[in-house]
Amino acid sequence: MVLTSAHLVRHIGAGVELFRPRQDGTHAGEVVWCGTPHGRDDAALVRITGPTWSERAGRPLRWGRFVTHRTGREAAIWGLPNLVQRPGRDIEAYQLTCEVNPGSGVVHDRHYCTLRQHPPTWDDPESSPWGGLSGAPLYCGDLLVGVVAVDPAHFAHGTLTAVPVPVLDSDPGFRAALAAAGAYTPPEGVELSALADLGRRSPTAPPASPAGLLRAERNVVPFYGRTEILADLTDWCAADGFGALLLHGAGGQGKTRLAGRLAAELTAAPADRAGDRPPWQVLWPAPEARPDDLEVVRDVAAPLLVVLDYAETRPEQAAALLRAAAAHSAERPLKLLFLARSDGDWWTALRTREAYARELLAGALATSLGNLAQRVNDLGERERGLAAATEAVTLWKSLAAAQPGRWQAELAAGLATLSGRLADFGRGEESLEAIRESIAIRRRLADQDRDAHLGELASGLLNLAVRLDELGRLPESLVASSETAALHGELYGRRPARHRASYAHALHTHAIALRRTGHLPQAGEQAEEAVRLRRELAAQLPDAHLRDLGMSLTTLANVQEQLGRLDAAVATAYEAVGVARALMRQRPDSHLRLFVGALVGLANRLHGLGRHDEALAISEEAVAAARTCVAERPETDRVLFAHTLKNLSADLATVGRHDSALEAALEAVSALRESARTHLGEPRAELPALLRQSAVCLTMLGRTAEALEPTAEAITLLTALAEEEPLRHQPDLATAHLAHSELLQLLGRAEESLDAVESAVRLLRRANGGLPAGYDPLLTALVIDRYAMQRYAQRRWGPALRGVDTALRLHRTEDPPQPGVTATFLHHRAVILLALQRHDEADRDLAEAIGLRRAIVASDPRAHVPDLLDALGTRVWCLGESGRLPEAAYVLAEALEVVRTPLRALPGPPPASWALPLYRIAVAGARLAPTRQDRDRATEAAKLLEPRPQQQVTAPDISRAIRLLSRLRSTGGSQ
Repeated sequence: MVLTSAHLVRHIGAGVELFRPRQDGTHAGEVVWCGTPHGRDDAALVRITGPTWSERAGRPLRWGRFVTHRTGREAAIWGLPNLVQRPGRDIEAYQLTCEVNPGSGVVHDRHYCTLRQHPPTWDDPESSPWGGLSGAPLYCGDLLVGVVAVDPAHFAHGTLTAVPVPVLDSDPGFRAALAAAGAYTPPEGVELSALADLGRRSPTAPPASPAGLLRAERNVVPFYGRTEILADLTDWCAADGFGALLLHGAGGQGKTRLAGRLAAELTAAPADRAGDRPPWQVLWPAPEARPDDLEVVRDVAAPLLVVLDYAETRPEQAAALLRAAAAHSAERPLKLLFLARSDGDWWTALRTREAYARELLAGALATSLGNLAQRVNDLGERERGLAAATEAVTLWKSLAAAQPGRWQAELAAGLATLSGRLADFGRGEESLEAIRESIAIRRRLADQDRDAHLGELASGLLNLAVRLDELGRLPESLVASSETAALHGELYGRRPARHRASYAHALHTHAIALRRTGHLPQAGEQAEEAVRLRRELAAQLPDAHLRDLGMSLTTLANVQEQLGRLDAAVATAYEAVGVARALMRQRPDSHLRLFVGALVGLANRLHGLGRHDEALAISEEAVAAARTCVAERPETDRVLFAHTLKNLSADLATVGRHDSALEAALEAVSALRESARTHLGEPRAELPALLRQSAVCLTMLGRTAEALEPTAEAITLLTALAEEEPLRHQPDLATAHLAHSELLQLLGRAEESLDAVESAVRLLRRANGGLPAGYDPLLTALVIDRYAMQRYAQRRWGPALRGVDTALRLHRTEDPPQPGVTATFLHHRAVILLALQRHDEADRDLAEAIGLRRAIVASDPRAHVPDLLDALGTRVWCLGESGRLPEAAYVLAEALEVVRTPLRALPGPPPASWALPLYRIAVAGARLAPTRQDRDRATEAAKLLEPRPQQQVTAPDISRAIRLLSRLRSTGGSQ
């Protein structure tokens, strides 16, 4: 393709002959685009059609335009003017230098090129010494900025005019012709060219080496996803005036790629001849660019986007750009986009460095690209993203194999990105494999150069900890989070200002891992330190760090609550609400949901402290805020709204406002039903709990029969959910059966109630005794134990044993379990085992129960002696039944010793609660008596007592039991 003047070729399709100086022969060509001869766009493009033409090697052509009105721009022209031609000699070429003042000729679209040499002497008034230069290129440095047109009158051959490139670029036909030949790139700003990073320009030639393929500008891997953030950035650029934005994130997250895509879209638009806005310019300052030279930005008269990559390592350039922005006219948009690994203290220092910086960056946002990447939800985009990440890793592995020892850092970053894409599709094990391979590479790099690669290793371990946590592999996640906290601590120790934010993030993650694995004191320490650091960061730069502070406060409140420090947890939750309220006031559209979540957490903790009126007020505020959310985004926020209504219902019920509680619960159910029409997942899983909440409200209002319907519906829903996800939903289904059984019991439907408990026991045994969060293991265990003893009374030993086993396992999950309750469950289990003739197992349970009873009887003999006697009597019976009479006699002796001292110490007769245990001891002892008459009496007494274990025993019976004990003691010797 050859560029020339339109007045030389006249029209599109015209045949043309071309030659090269110092070469023989001509070449055929055809005009493929032609402007107006001697008009404002006097230029043409000629496509070479001759077979003998060969392209010259070298760098591809780059187009340029002036973007300031600074005068004295040096330029050069190279052509074949009449001035140097001589008859009989080969055609000669001539170079001349000139100056261009961009403000001259703007009305008629011409550049006036004033020669720096003395104008030539020319005697022929009918011609010009510069004849033959038409169509010659006008260069400023490496950029072609115009096509020489004419030697204008009145300048005495000291000035030439040229058609500016922007005039040609505004013609779609010109651009299309160049694009067809692979020769089009948007014109670059002349004044910015010397400052630009050459590697950031759009490539128009193959790379010089395989390494060139790794440049983001090559687009070897197609750009995917992030359509929403790209649209946000485009809108940000479209706004008038100045703007600044920081995109930060770990290496390999696509910051440079995203900025490159934005730049490409901005510069792809041609000049707007109908309007007065020139096309966008994009500057990626070179790392070696002098800060003083960047002052040219203030004079740029076109829309300008400046992208400063690795901004945290280039503070002087960042400061120079802000100085230039402060002096900018703001007539055209000027946008500064900073790309960095973190929003640490370098960003704080930049924002507070000078008064103009504080003003310019007061509204600047600092956004994590990792969070933005999570907004790519479209399945097609995510699939393309995964394919792109896979292709990139394959490429980097090929390069690393071809050049051992190189490309390791790029490969590690690519593997980290691939890990995230795999995790998006739930391919957890493959995601782990990729991130672990990335970490292994970064460990080797850190061993070679710890200063250069320690930060990337720490970031990789943080990602690994998150992946392991998502897969429920909590001990492994704890190990990874512990190491990343230590590494970030090392970085913080070296350079506190730079690494304070990343260290706080690592501590926050480690605190969560410690809490989830039960290491609560250590979790509290880590969470408190994270909060301290984030308070410091938020005090310096609230816009950037308040949200993180709120997250750490929530984690700290969770730990404090689990440690039993409820007052401290409430105080921390109040602070978290204050942070969320401040964020919400700044940007309600972005932080209202966060505010609602903080209110819900505070209300729950106030409720736990018994501060019910405060909890109710906070819950009402949460519902009001959530109602605003659902009005703005009904499709996404109905579940949040229902959750706040559920909490409000519980708080209203606590203060006795059961009608209002029912109203809130029913509104929550309605919201979830509506949400489930379009989103089956979360609303369907949340609905059973709200149905049960409404059933509780109905029961409190005395409408027990009506309460059966919502609990039955909850069971139906949970049964379907448990078939899909057993581990998640079986415990909830079990507790739903228990709630249903209580209602049936209240309605006098005893056998149906027992069947419901039996279903719950079966599910809990399948789930290994686990309960959903928020359920009291003790109360649930007591309900199941009651069921077990009812089945025992029905002589259904198998269900009875399964029930008491489940009750015992549930209660032992308490921290700590209550010894008296454990002893009761063991005693009941032993009684059932005796019915099954499993004497040895029964004896072991009784021995454990007696041990627990001995430990607590001293605290209150009047209350606990009967239970100890009851257990001892049952064990005497057990040992006697199994023929172990000496051991039975020994236990009986202990029973008599236990009862003697407390009886004598009592000021009056023993309480009625002692009667039955004493009588059982007497009967058990009678079975050990040597005479048949005593044994028969014991058997008869056992038959009379066994069906009525809860009956009250009168004082004469107590006396009879004591007399029998005394007789046994006197006739049985040591017995």
